[in-house]
Amino acid sequence: MAGVFPRSLFSILNPVPTKNVLKRFCIAIAAAVFAVILRWLLDPVLGHVAFYATVFIAVAYCAMVCGYAPAMLSALLGFCGIFYWFVDPRHSVWPVPASEVHGVVGFFLVNTVLIALGEANRGKQLRLNETVLALTTEASEKQRAQKELRAAHDELEQRVQAR
Repeated sequence: MAGVFPRSLFSILNPVPTKNVLKRFCIAIAAAVFAVILRWLLDPVLGHVAFYATVFIAVAYCAMVCGYAPAMLSALLGFCGIFYWFVDPRHSVWPVPASEVHGVVGFFLVNTVLIALGEANRGKQLRLNETVLALTTEASEKQRAQKELRAAHDELEQRVQAR
């Protein structure tokens, strides 16, 4: 499958290192905004169901790529946007209608699981990336050492033949 798409396309699925805090949180905010906009575009099709489906996707992505803290921010922003613009009564956040309490509780439970699984996957991917980098470095060091050894061997052969 790696040959079908350009390599750069898969770079959006690589975890962002922990030290890039600003980048991780910017991605989380953008994902939340994108999820709300996508829900707005899908509103004629989805109607009054599946309010949080697009936010679930954004949170899962953020958990795998950015970590648990940005994913929690993405979940919170996505929830506020969806709740304000799509849950009846629209354009209000308080009080929570009794008919939506189960949806709100379900939203936070599902996001908790998504964040936990995504963070576990992210940690494994970061360790895998570090291991691949270490192995690549070691392989290049071995190749360099082999070249030096060949050069020294050839030089020794030339000296032996010259005698």
